[in-house]
Amino acid sequence: MGFHLTVAGSLKPLADELAKVLATPLPSPFARELVVIPGDGVKAWINAELSNVLGATSVDPQTPSFDGIVANIDYVFPGTLLRRILGEDSGLGRWSTGPLTWAVYEVLAADGQAFGQTADAVRARAIADLFDRYTFYRQSMVRAWSENISGAPDLDGVGQPLAAHHQWQPQLWRAVQQLLGGPTDAQRMYELVHAMERGECPAHLDVTQSPRVSLFGLSSLPTTQLEVLAAVSQFIDVNVYAPAASAARWESMRERLNGRLEWPVARTENRLPLIDGHSLLSGWGRMSLESHALLLETATRAADATVQFAQATTSSEKHSDSLLSTIQTALRTDLAPDETERPVVDLHDHSMQIHQTYGTARQVEVVRDALLHLFYDDATRVSTPHETLRFCAQTHRFLHRSLKQRLLEILNTGCQQFQ
Repeated sequence: MGFHLTVAGSLKPLADELAKVLATPLPSPFARELVVIPGDGVKAWINAELSNVLGATSVDPQTPSFDGIVANIDYVFPGTLLRRILGEDSGLGRWSTGPLTWAVYEVLAADGQAFGQTADAVRARAIADLFDRYTFYRQSMVRAWSENISGAPDLDGVGQPLAAHHQWQPQLWRAVQQLLGGPTDAQRMYELVHAMERGECPAHLDVTQSPRVSLFGLSSLPTTQLEVLAAVSQFIDVNVYAPAASAARWESMRERLNGRLEWPVARTENRLPLIDGHSLLSGWGRMSLESHALLLETATRAADATVQFAQATTSSEKHSDSLLSTIQTALRTDLAPDETERPVVDLHDHSMQIHQTYGTARQVEVVRDALLHLFYDDATRVSTPHETLRFCAQTHRFLHRSLKQRLLEILNTGCQQFQ
């Protein structure tokens, strides 16, 4: 029993650590392993990685046997894990987006003008989705809203009075709660977590047959879910395998964090230790660092907690003299670039590319051509379609039905031709 946090700079060493845990059989051959993953892509990847180790006659990366097998594992998302820990009969779920949409719509249809909102299904679903996220990310705030029946000023997530244009939210929250009756999911979850913290093991939790749960590839979890994991770690082993952008920055932050963090805070404040290092980590990596700070804080207050950093093997780290590899190495080591020395870039180095185009259709055509060049011209063939991520910062620009269909045809045709 306990909360065990393992951090690494990439997924490969984390997969190796997970394989070591899963190699030890559960007490019952009929019990299923429970592994929490962030998405289906990670599920496919970790399943393939585990098959190279579990049951394999050779686990040597130089001479793999490719005869391993992965079976009897349930891959679930964090929400499913929460329901399994707290119980299907826990009374949770009425304040999730689906059911809550109709309750919000009913309240708005009855007296929407009192909240400055009109009654329509799209608006009701957007508000229900907002309230659902409040349950996980602002639990203390919405619990205070529910308990505020004296007419005192409602507060936001950091304890400050709500701005005038947000005051309709707690009023609507209380109206929906009055319609549904009973405690909200935030109140009910708070009660269940505190019951576990007092040592009350949930009756449905079979700790003898399923004494562990593993969370893989998740570096960011809401504080509500972290509280549940810390509480249940009194009864089962909770293994968290979290990737970090920079091993050096993570180690520095771990050494400088002292005691409990005072969360939540406004986005304009920064309670993390000030660390001199690479500017990209300080700028773009703030959310990742804050998430890891919460994981470390959870480990400090959980039962029998352990924290370790999984070192990558030499074969799992790819090094080259390319610009991309140089930047990645600087991020891993958290070394600020020397302003007096400018790197010399090979004219044939295409590891990082920036294209400037106009129009959504033309942008997708350029992406398609760049991907096909990458797939065909890469001599080492380390780039394949199923290992390629496409990020889009403004998805709504590509969601027109006719354009979306055309974009998918352009992208998929190119990848299918390559495969």
